Amino acid sequence: MSSKVDIIDSKAEAHALGAELRVLRKARNMTLTTLAKKCGMSVGYLSQLERGISSPTIQSLHIIGKVLGVTPGFLFHDDTSSSPEEKPYVVRADNRRAIQYT
Repeated sequence: MSSKVDIIDSKAEAHALGAELRVLRKARNMTLTTLAKKCGMSVGYLSQLERGISSPTIQSLHIIGKVLGVTPGFLFHDDTSSSPEEKPYVVRADNRRAIQYT
């Protein structure tokens, strides 16, 4: 029995999470190679996560989040609070995510 547990159920969720990881990594001016070294993971694995090809385990998401300075929960957000017309343009104050720099 493997202790590896995937936390993403669908391809759409994997793509959304991958996009979040890429945006956050680039916002930190970090290359995939740098992130891989700091996380102890391969560049290929992180690239697959960012492209939504692979799903992260809870442990790997925790490590990546720690290196990027966010909690794993930061990478998941509920889009149901905004109307469909507002989603691409408006982020209400109650829905804004906080970034804590360490």
